[in-house]
Formats: sequence, structure tokens, C-alpha cells
Amino acid sequence: STGAPSQIIPSPAPAAPPPPRFHVVVEADSLTRISARYYGSGSRWQAIFNANDDILKADGVLRPGQRWRIP
Repeated sequence: STGAPSQIIPSPAPAAPPPPRFHVVVEADSLTRISARYYGSGSRWQAIFNANDDILKADGVLRPGQRWRIP
């Protein structure tokens, strides 16, 4: 120990959450394709589905013009 007083460094303020992102469905889109576009991998399709289960119709078809939240 040098005998110098220790310096307390304050923690940075928590980062604000990112603004919500949206994707407008186009012809030939799929949840896997949308996942790959936003996350670099098609494996996160379930997160997109869960964030938009109120939009998806009972038949499970994505329709052009639908506006999907990207979590």
C-alpha cells in the first residue's frame, strides 16, 4: 500500500433500454428469416413469435403489411 487514499469510481448510470424495433412483413418472410435479419441467426424466431402472439392469426400465417415487434 502506498498510503494514498483510495479513489472511489462511481458506477456508470444504467443504459436506457433500446427503443422498440419493428419489422413490416413482406412477401416470403418467415419468422426464421426475420430472426436472421435482426439477430444474425434464425434460432431466435421463438422470441419474435412470443412478442407478437397477439398479431399472429390462428392459421399461423405471416401476412404482408403486418407490423411485428422485434424484442
